[in-house]
Amino acid sequence: MTIFLGIDFGTSGARAIALNSKAEIQAQVARSFSTSSHLAQLWRTTLFQLIADLPNEVRSQLASITINGTSSTVLLCDGTGEPMTEPLLYHDDRGSEVLDEIRAIAPPKHTVISATSSLAKLLWWQRHCENFDRACYFLHQADWLAFLLHGQLGISDYHNSLKLGYDVEALNYPSWLPLQKILPQVVTPGTAIAAITPTIATQFNLP
Repeated sequence: MTIFLGIDFGTSGARAIALNSKAEIQAQVARSFSTSSHLAQLWRTTLFQLIADLPNEVRSQLASITINGTSSTVLLCDGTGEPMTEPLLYHDDRGSEVLDEIRAIAPPKHTVISATSSLAKLLWWQRHCENFDRACYFLHQADWLAFLLHGQLGISDYHNSLKLGYDVEALNYPSWLPLQKILPQVVTPGTAIAAITPTIATQFNLP
């Protein structure tokens, strides 16, 4: 049997559902978040707990995994993918401080002209993260969680990257968008990125 796993990270917890090729449910598991501090570590632990909670007969037949996170929840990471600060959540509006800077470069009424946009969070970090020059990757929640499984850094999709300023019609980053060196490569949602790492496969008895 071929089984597909979908994992969803929300504000107060995460859940996973395993379906076969006929969309019949094979297993469902969920975990609540018990704290709001050290979020990245909490997400990492929860991701691995969800997979471990699945019955072994389901894990051993998984063909693919897809992950969904909250839009505009972001992380600033070093070259190894480790977060350099606490993540900023989707509703964090400290980016209001840089809105004038964004208005000066973005087209009128653009999605990024919002205190909670991913771009606003990135520019806020540029001002306030002490070691910002060491940042190698700006990732969304789902990007980072998927990296923990397949080991490929700097990959996102255009749903997640919309509030970062990615142009979904031209399928590229517009020339006015700053700091493109640390922005993720963008693919179509649902694109297969890579096989899981051998370490993860062994740890959880996955194909």
